[in-house]
Order: sequence, then C-alpha cells, then structure tokens
Amino acid sequence: MLEIETREIGGTSSARAVRRTGKIPGVLYGNGREALPFAVESRHLRETLSEAGGRHSIIEVKVPGAATPVHAIIKDMQLHPLRDTLQHFDLLEVRMDRTIQATVSIVLVGEAEGVKTFGGILAQNAHEIQIEALPGDLPEHVELDITSLGIGDSIKISDLPERDGITYLGDPDTMLASVAQPKGPTAEEEAAEAEAAEAAEAAEARETAGEGDAEGEGGAASDAE
Repeated sequence: MLEIETREIGGTSSARAVRRTGKIPGVLYGNGREALPFAVESRHLRETLSEAGGRHSIIEVKVPGAATPVHAIIKDMQLHPLRDTLQHFDLLEVRMDRTIQATVSIVLVGEAEGVKTFGGILAQNAHEIQIEALPGDLPEHVELDITSLGIGDSIKISDLPERDGITYLGDPDTMLASVAQPKGPTAEEEAAEAEAAEAAEAAEARETAGEGDAEGEGGAASDAE
C-alpha cells in the first residue's frame, strides 16, 4: 500500500523542495475527486511498484483522513531530461467495476521466419498500444508473436487475437510490427566492387606477364651459356 502525505502547491520551487527531502511530488485525481497534491517517499514508491508488479498495476493508496484506501493507477510520469529520474507523477483514482483506458507496452515474442530464414529486417513500428479494460484486467504489457512473419508481412491492431475483457483502441490498420526485404548493395557500392574487381584482375594480369618475361630471360641466358 502506498502511503501519501498532502502537500501545499507552490509551483516549481515547491516541487524542488519536496524532492530535496527524498520525496516525489504528485497529484491524485479522478472518480469525482478534487485534485489532491501529495508527496511520497521515493523509496516507498519503488517498493510499492515492485510489489504491485510495475507501473501499470493497480495501487492501493492510503489517503490522509480517509477511512479506507482507494485504488489508483499511474496516469503520467515526468522524468528529468538528463538524469532520467522521476520528478513528478499523477495518480488516477479508479473504480474496480468500471472500465478505464490505459496505454501499455508491446513486447515482441519469437523470431520472425523472414528474418531467421531469409535475412529480412524486422521493424517494431509501435512500442505501445492503448486498451480499455477493467482496472483488475489491465495487463503489464501486450505480447506480440512475430514467429510467422515472412518477408513483406506485418501485424496490425486488427490482427491481434481477442482477449477476454480487453478492447484494443486506435485505428485497426495501425501497423505494430513488420519484416522488410534485406537491404541490398547501393549503386555506389556495386560500382566500387566492380572497380575493385577490375583492379584486382589487372594486377593479376601484370603479375602473370611479369612471370612470363622472367622465364623468357632465364631461358635466353641458359642458351648463351
């Protein structure tokens, strides 16, 4: 369970002051609740997310003054542009009996036949997908089996297998993964290879001619003796 403490809203300087104490500022909202600014120990947040199963999991939140904890999901996270450390995050309070929309990551599974057999180039065209489900049915990620993908094949949202309780959102024609033809040599590379081959042939011809001249000179010297 994530225990939070209320905080005063005071702009960027206030948020920095919170972070200097080893805490992360955030806001809890949703389910008819007025936005509640809070702070939480960064270590406690890491432990809670680890126990819950990741950032897309349902989190029990102990709100100051509330008799019972509420359920929430992390709706947004702001990271430092250089250090990649968490600066601020939003919690969305949810009801377990109402569907919500969330963005989850896409994980490719298997080795595409077009890559394994024919040397094709695999492209993951999308790394996340938006879904709708009950909070308790939200997956940590969506697995995409690419084993059967051949050269020129692709997987779109409309190709995803149905899963009970989950609706995939977005354009059904959105491409998620594809395999393209292996890249051949460019015209410049082919010209360079041809030039190198011609130079090698010319060098070999000169070497052969030189060996013939040497043999001829050696034979003439023997006759003179």
